[in-house]
Amino acid sequence: MHSDMGIWFLLNQLRPDVVITTGFIPTYLFAFAWAVMHRVPHVAMTDGTAQSEKSLSWLHRIVRRIVFARSAAFVGACEGSRDLYREYGVPEDRIYTSQLCADNDRFSRPGSVTPVDFIFCGRFMESKRPLFAMQVAREVAIRLGRRTSIDFVGSGEMESEMHDYAAQISDYVDIRFHGYVTQAELPTHYADARIFLFPTEADVWGVVANEACAAGLPVIVSPHAGVAGELVLDGHNGYVRELNVAQWAEAGVSLLKNEAQYSHFSESSRARVAEYTFSHAAHGLANAIRQARPVRKVFIIQAVAKQYRRPFFDFLHARLQAEGVTLTVLYSDPNRLEAERKDAVDLPIAYGHKVRAYWSRDYRMVYQPCLGRAMSADLVIVEQASKHVLNYMLGMMRAFGLVRMAYWGHGRNWQQDGTPWLEPVKYLLLSRSDWWFAYTSRVAQYVVDSSFPPDRVTVVQNSIDVTAFGKDVETIDAGQKLALHKRLGILPEAPIGLFCGSMHASKKLGFLVESAIRIHAEVPDFHLILIGAGPDEFIARQAAATHDWIHYTGPLFGTDKAAHFAIADLFLCPGLVGLAVLEAFAAGLPLFTTNIPMHSPEIDYLTDSVTGAITDFAPEKFAEAVSGCLHDPVSLARMSAAARDASRDYGLEPMVENFAQGVLACLNQS
Repeated sequence: MHSDMGIWFLLNQLRPDVVITTGFIPTYLFAFAWAVMHRVPHVAMTDGTAQSEKSLSWLHRIVRRIVFARSAAFVGACEGSRDLYREYGVPEDRIYTSQLCADNDRFSRPGSVTPVDFIFCGRFMESKRPLFAMQVAREVAIRLGRRTSIDFVGSGEMESEMHDYAAQISDYVDIRFHGYVTQAELPTHYADARIFLFPTEADVWGVVANEACAAGLPVIVSPHAGVAGELVLDGHNGYVRELNVAQWAEAGVSLLKNEAQYSHFSESSRARVAEYTFSHAAHGLANAIRQARPVRKVFIIQAVAKQYRRPFFDFLHARLQAEGVTLTVLYSDPNRLEAERKDAVDLPIAYGHKVRAYWSRDYRMVYQPCLGRAMSADLVIVEQASKHVLNYMLGMMRAFGLVRMAYWGHGRNWQQDGTPWLEPVKYLLLSRSDWWFAYTSRVAQYVVDSSFPPDRVTVVQNSIDVTAFGKDVETIDAGQKLALHKRLGILPEAPIGLFCGSMHASKKLGFLVESAIRIHAEVPDFHLILIGAGPDEFIARQAAATHDWIHYTGPLFGTDKAAHFAIADLFLCPGLVGLAVLEAFAAGLPLFTTNIPMHSPEIDYLTDSVTGAITDFAPEKFAEAVSGCLHDPVSLARMSAAARDASRDYGLEPMVENFAQGVLACLNQS
């Protein structure tokens, strides 16, 4: 117990922006009370866990509820600490982790040529169970049929008792007592050992395990340490066992007899502890401080949350949060036609909030009743689409200075498939915003040409997570490809064209099937795979039922989708081309399309005759270009390499950074 009212006067002098307390003794509670009275954000920080605090009295729990209810952010040392906060109802997005850690580099050094079998490092006290460690070493010796060795580093009230027991079992175990050693000397002792024993009865974490892992030691630990199940994973870089000598001895024998297993555990220890650094710990605390300080709120309003947008929102949320900006994405369930595409998702509650949507009978207009919430934000970003009734309402509010609004999107309807009479309205409202997030440079130029200030336009370079998708494709091995070929009934050497996307009229599926028939006539072993769903999926179903070389899979995601891209040679999309061009490039697939005047701006990412081809809108022309490429393996290989190279120019990381910089610039403008 520590009680010092002097902290109140010290805080009066310092006048901090944020107060962080690391416990609940009176001194810390005085500091908390000062923060509440002076309306200064408070951050609660603990290394306690739900397990370590399960026996607290009702008074202790009431104190915690009071402090947590008035805290702006929360910092825990481990997952157990996060569980503790969750038990008190703390929202997930206000909890941060600042791990307990050691200087990993200092403990990573070459060891002895003849290392000792075990090491125990800590206070020599009953709750640390040093005698248990000796018993384990003795039992291992019996099972191995040889004398084992163990180093004890530390000191404490049990030292005399330990020396007595060491003498009794000296025939079985070579026990060396090193006493208290400095931090500078400690790494050498870990380096000279093979296995770290941590038989504690109660440790909220156990930094000694960090030190051992950094030295490459497998760790045998009791489940009563915080590191158990987090830093030390059972069967991965150590063993988590109840305090039973036989079980611990079995684990020790397994590691000492199996060199391959030992090496795997050793490498896994180094890999696991690499995440536990002072840099990461500082980053977690810094994020909590940012959370606690007054934050600016940005809302993005979407009619529907699409699967391909989920990673973008995930990363943008994290990026803006690092700048003290809170992102909220308001979205709705898809309407009946949108639902047929089967690509809508629910966003995480950390930033996603679903609202009701009211659609017109023909689905040309939609209203989402969230005007009040949007007006509470520092910036509202809406899709620049004439169908959104809310956009017009926000525009009126902006005219009175009641809201700051930005558009993002295409600038105009490149497909010309919307409601024609609304396009002039869309053009009129184009400049009635505070900022513009243009998909591509061509969109930005269109916006600027429409009299919008160029210094308030951000080119986001619209993209998807091409890196992740490219890696997914690369991980599909030869065996998986062969299995997929066999399941589809396609010979391994057969050329494959692939379509993947929403199946609606603008994609020209009928045109694609007709062209594919012509391609198959020229290249008899050609196969076509159709992936997706939507109003026109019946065309794909009928084609697959009619031709055994056409395969319709329905919508695919994740590894299944990547596998089909991995066995394909070309991406075929004679209709509207959008972000699918980047998926094709990430998989090394040249994209073939036509010169219809309805492509999304992302068509600019495609270079004719380099990363694919753009033909006249005629099945015979399209088929001729595809067949010619399939008959020319050198040209196909060149295009494939160029497509993969092009994918590196785009990606989610630059898009998120561009978008975040635009948001910050808009928030900071006068």
